[in-house]
Formats: sequence, C-alpha cells, structure tokens
Amino acid sequence: GDAQLLSNAENATNQFQMAQDTYITALLSFSSKELDHIKPLQCLLTCQQRMYNDVSKILNAKLPGLQDNIEKSVNTPVFGSDLDKHLETTGKQIASVLHRCCN
Repeated sequence: GDAQLLSNAENATNQFQMAQDTYITALLSFSSKELDHIKPLQCLLTCQQRMYNDVSKILNAKLPGLQDNIEKSVNTPVFGSDLDKHLETTGKQIASVLHRCCN
C-alpha cells in the first residue's frame, strides 16, 4: 500500500521534472533564435511603413485637388434628370452614365 503510493508519487515527480526540463530546453532553444524570428517581422514592418508613407504622399498630393473639384462642381442628379439638362450641365455630348457603362 504505502510503498506503492510512494513509488507512484516518485514516478509522477520524476515525470513532472522531465517535462519541466523538456519545456525549459525548448524555451531556451526558441529564445536563442530570437533574432532569426524577428528579422522577417522587422522586414515586413519596414515594407509596410514604406508603403503607408508612399500612400500618404499620394493622398497629400491628391486631396487638395479633390477638395477644389468638390467645391467647384455643380451638384446635379444623374438619374431621373432630363438628359438634355444633364448634357448641358456637364458640357458633354454623351451622358456620364452611358459613357461609364460603355467604356
């Protein structure tokens, strides 16, 4: 009885210590390769930063012109409006809708 319980407890303790050793070994092995793991992440973040900087430059260049276009544009409905009036307002010979659909 008691000898069997002591033997089982000792085996369980040994198995636990071996599992701890295995875990610590794996953790140390992983952390020793930290630079190998972080370099691709750093490269990805650098590329993303470049991309977002490029996008920001493009937006900064385009937004003032867009704002001017919005302020200068005449707000007229396209659908449900008279075709002649639409063409007169836009200064075009072909309705915007037809032009976009057919191009």
